[in-house]
Amino acid sequence: MKGKVPLSIIYLGRRGGGAKTALQICEELVNSENFAITSIGIRGDNEIFKEYDQSKVINLFDRLISLGTIKKIIEYFFSPTKLLGALHISSNGFCLVPMISPLGLVIEGMLKARGIKVIRLLHDYEKHPGDSWPPNFLTRRIVKKSSFLIALSEDVASKIRKQNPQIIVSIYPHPPFGFSKSQINVKFAPRYILFVGRIRKYKGVENLIAAFTKLEINDTELVIAGEGKLRVKSNSRIKYINRWLKEEEISGLIENASVVVFPYIEASQSGILPYCVSINKKIVITPLPGLIEQTSSSANAFKTADLTIDALATSLDIALKAEVDSTKFQPKFKNIEVCLLEIGIFPIK
Repeated sequence: MKGKVPLSIIYLGRRGGGAKTALQICEELVNSENFAITSIGIRGDNEIFKEYDQSKVINLFDRLISLGTIKKIIEYFFSPTKLLGALHISSNGFCLVPMISPLGLVIEGMLKARGIKVIRLLHDYEKHPGDSWPPNFLTRRIVKKSSFLIALSEDVASKIRKQNPQIIVSIYPHPPFGFSKSQINVKFAPRYILFVGRIRKYKGVENLIAAFTKLEINDTELVIAGEGKLRVKSNSRIKYINRWLKEEEISGLIENASVVVFPYIEASQSGILPYCVSINKKIVITPLPGLIEQTSSSANAFKTADLTIDALATSLDIALKAEVDSTKFQPKFKNIEVCLLEIGIFPIK
């Protein structure tokens, strides 16, 4: 701790990519030469609460909406020193936010009012079609008011710089998540194409279904796994797991799949894609800058010619017939410590 910059980490969402990114950052900073984590402020209902370093965890709120949460917010508002004390942050301290959340923004505002420097990771510059958070006006305001940000891709970083040419932006390429393993018994055909993740309009799942039905293959199924609304017609060759998936289910489905497909019609990056690249899985992506950037080190990534259904069907067919290239990939990996140093706000000697 001596000589290191004290750093608090706050993530007040509950689950998904934000929770995993927060955990990844905490693990990267454990052996940092320049920073020491003083506290990890999360919610009690964080789905991976127990995976964080419990000696550093501060349960700021039990859940998003409750009487207890409202009482704590009021208490912190009228007595900010209690918030600083809970997070072990001194005046003019530093706080890292792996992903913005509605509740987190409230706390971040209180910290900034007390002179705390808040460092945010900005995952996307524009709201995904069909999503409500974060609204575009909020993202634009954050970019306009910030002197520094950390982006997860060059695609997002370039849009940030275009809006605010004076801002300092460091790029933290989305790290491959470490998913829990299991001996999952896959009850599908020996070969299957997989889409896995939350089902949202911008992810192009309906295009994937249409493309799959164009393929003349009888020994391969399509598996769509994830939580979300989807209007579909019955097809014996298409299987659905329509719910929130456990980590071991995600890893099991990916490792047993013949091809994992990311048919997005809009995206800055994907949290699951780096994991697929890291295990040399055959991947089909649409030609979006963020996805291309994430797969540049993969010998098994097949990019569609455009966003049409026919182009997607063609790439799926090519990927299924291709042999896996076992060439060791060179991942674009940058430790979060390097990103923090690049923004140049810390008193590092």
